Amino acid sequence: MRLAPVDFVVLALYLGAIFVLGIRLSRRAAGSHSEFFLAGRNLPWWLAGISLLATSFSIDTPLGIAGLIDEHGIAGVWFAWSFAIGGAGMLGYALFSELWRRSRVMTDAELVELRYGGRAAAGLRAFKAIYFGVFLNALTLAWVLKAITTLGEELFGQPPLLLMAVVLALTLAYSVAAGLWGVVASDVAQYGLVVGAFVLLAARAMGKVGGPAGLLAAFTERYGAAEAQARLSFIPSPGDAIYGTFLAYVFLLWWAHKNASAAGAVVQRLAACRSVGEARKSTLLFSVGAFALHYWPMVVLALCALALYPAIPAEQGFVRLLADGVPAGFLGLLLAALLAAFMSTVDSHLNLSASYLVRDLIGRFLLPKASEKTLVAWGRVSMTLDSVASAWTLLAQITSGYGLVTVLRWFWWRINAWSEITALAASALATLGLRLYGADLSFGQELVVVVAVSTPIWVLATALTQPTSNAVLGRFIALVEPWGWWGAHGNRVQGLNLRLGVWLFGTLALLGLNFTIGAAIFANWMLAVTLAAGTGVMTWCFYRLDDASREFDRTDGDGPASAAAPESG
Repeated sequence: MRLAPVDFVVLALYLGAIFVLGIRLSRRAAGSHSEFFLAGRNLPWWLAGISLLATSFSIDTPLGIAGLIDEHGIAGVWFAWSFAIGGAGMLGYALFSELWRRSRVMTDAELVELRYGGRAAAGLRAFKAIYFGVFLNALTLAWVLKAITTLGEELFGQPPLLLMAVVLALTLAYSVAAGLWGVVASDVAQYGLVVGAFVLLAARAMGKVGGPAGLLAAFTERYGAAEAQARLSFIPSPGDAIYGTFLAYVFLLWWAHKNASAAGAVVQRLAACRSVGEARKSTLLFSVGAFALHYWPMVVLALCALALYPAIPAEQGFVRLLADGVPAGFLGLLLAALLAAFMSTVDSHLNLSASYLVRDLIGRFLLPKASEKTLVAWGRVSMTLDSVASAWTLLAQITSGYGLVTVLRWFWWRINAWSEITALAASALATLGLRLYGADLSFGQELVVVVAVSTPIWVLATALTQPTSNAVLGRFIALVEPWGWWGAHGNRVQGLNLRLGVWLFGTLALLGLNFTIGAAIFANWMLAVTLAAGTGVMTWCFYRLDDASREFDRTDGDGPASAAAPESG
């Protein structure tokens, strides 16, 4: 495929605009490492939410979704949709967003010493800074780099090494210069470009395949009538091959995963928000955008690729669909959108990885008396140090026995640093054992094994080790004001039932909106209207309970009294 001169102009204009935008914000990042990594805790909720959406819509995401749909049909996307239930979705809105914001930490690793104290907590914090800040972020970045290499090979016949080098250099330049302000400002522009381009491409692809009826006909010819219907169903039937994995996603993955109470990038954006209330709103914006909207263009493109190019895997068909007959000018816009998806993930992970290293390793252990200027300098150096390779399932599985601990530490006094240490170790070792010696298990079955092995180990470790001291727990409770069961400090459960109601009805409303949109895309109007009505009822219940919970906190509750209060620290 060859680019026309107008395509090069479009690409150059896009890259130049993003670079200029990032550099113009460089002065705002120079004041302190809090300004560099948290935008001075002055980030508007909408900017934080859109930045998270841009980060989650990476260049590898469409390829990953295409692979899931190739293997399982639409139901495979529950790998992503299941997180609507957890800390990145409605549980984050109902509970965790304000707890994270009130904790005033910069990274999730920093919470370890705030919550536990002692040498074990300090060692765990240092380990997590390296493990999550370098190792897992490097795996993510390498997977993203692999995706853009795959795209380049399919589009041009070879990896676009020069273009990748230029884009990485530009991304590194504005990320290092402007810190989080540069990251989130560029994310907004990049996300608008990506979503707009993918919606247009999805509409074009659906037209090429003959609309919903043509898609069903193509699937029927390829798979047979029964399997075609199964592959186009949003929720699998008990007899479908994916049904067991679907159950593992819905009932296990969202709380067993390390992101059960929030991913590292989510924690960073919550910490950067102006107040507790704005942190909650940013989580809601992200949840609706991520779990009800932006997967559908990818789903449509993957399905159309399977229908139009049945002889090749969906990932390759997806890329071919992007390039097939795209006019000059629009091709440049398409490539700019793909690069935007790539850059919005790379810049976020560079900044996040550096924040772990500077806040939790260099500033805490190596140079504890360093000046703000020195820490900012180390942050800029740290952003140049990432690379390796892997896949989504490994990232999800390797810490799938650890998620429950990250939830319970917010609510139960008995969880201690050794709970986390043993959960991490047991989860990683169980995953390694499955990879080396495991039978032919599905991904869902492997998740069950990892959780089943690691959970009794960390529970036993918790029982055999000393609990966190009352002094540390007292400081944590005074700052964060969590709900739950806190031993000598008393139980703080009033109003928690309201928050759990917010979570339940918010999740139902979110998934209802998601499938209403899906039904409309496939012209199933009766289902769309039915789902829309149910979604309306769930949304009404959600808002009524949300208002009631916040009113309870302001007046009668023994829970967080400052839940709705502005907070600028």
